[in-house]
Amino acid sequence: MNVEQRTVYLTESAQNTILGSLRTSVQHRLEQGGSLLACESQSPPLIVVAVPTGPNADQGYAHLETDAHYQNTAIAAIRRTFPNLTYVGDWHIHPMHLPFLSSTDMETAGKLLTETTPARSHVDLLLGTPGHNGDELLLGFRVSLMPRYGLWMEPLQLAVVPDDDAVVINRLKQSVPPLERLLNPGPTTTAAPVVIPPETSARIERDLQEVRSRLHAETKLQMLSCGTLAAHIVRGGHEVSVVFPPEYPMGAPLVLSGQLQSGPLTPIPLRYGWSSLHRLTDVVEEGLRAGDGDPPITWVHRLFRTRKRRLTCSSPTIQSSGGSL
Repeated sequence: MNVEQRTVYLTESAQNTILGSLRTSVQHRLEQGGSLLACESQSPPLIVVAVPTGPNADQGYAHLETDAHYQNTAIAAIRRTFPNLTYVGDWHIHPMHLPFLSSTDMETAGKLLTETTPARSHVDLLLGTPGHNGDELLLGFRVSLMPRYGLWMEPLQLAVVPDDDAVVINRLKQSVPPLERLLNPGPTTTAAPVVIPPETSARIERDLQEVRSRLHAETKLQMLSCGTLAAHIVRGGHEVSVVFPPEYPMGAPLVLSGQLQSGPLTPIPLRYGWSSLHRLTDVVEEGLRAGDGDPPITWVHRLFRTRKRRLTCSSPTIQSSGGSL
């Protein structure tokens, strides 16, 4: 592998998100982390956004369970502005001086890469950690699954570029807006339809087939106006909703228990590294059995009560780069 292949461009705003999180992590002794979105249309790839941790992550000095609800909502919002961005890996913080991937980090990356139908051949992991002298270290690693050798980890050379650099303009056709604007693009933002990869469509259909056969439930798949796929799952008087990110199964879904029309909707917690450890059927079954004691999530009602004329399709044929579902 040559030097160019090991190099990854990183926007200043993505760098600032990670280093800002490093400072607060060291101060409060809490891990932080989130998703990385990149443009891979040219080499070297360009990491554009480091999605913040989110308000409901389970954080500790040496552990982190990501806020899947926040991550997927943020990714969907960012892709409204930049539909050519894709999930390429994660960033996280070690609040103690630990300038290498832990065994847990490697285990999680390895499980992501050993899916039955893997969405990626490698994942890129960015790590922020304090140096010995109080300086700030930002390190990059690429974890691949090599035939005969298993997991292969190598360092990445991070080349930080301004948000309005020629590299950025060439890839995105514009500079990178402030993160707050990306996370809240507003109703006037327009973008090309999100293309659902064929492996994502196949995996969703296979998982929903297992839900139907194992749980004796009815399922209905729907494309929302924002380009997000959602499944409505009903068994008896109970209903579960699953919102799939375009990178599924690499990206964790948002799973909610409750009646869509009347609510309340209760989130079903997902484990960190969910896409490697999950069976969708198990999470859905937990949702079908969940009680109604938790508070509703009002934004989800707004999402699913999108007027029919705004839906991409009501009984969808899912667009993909290699066919339809």
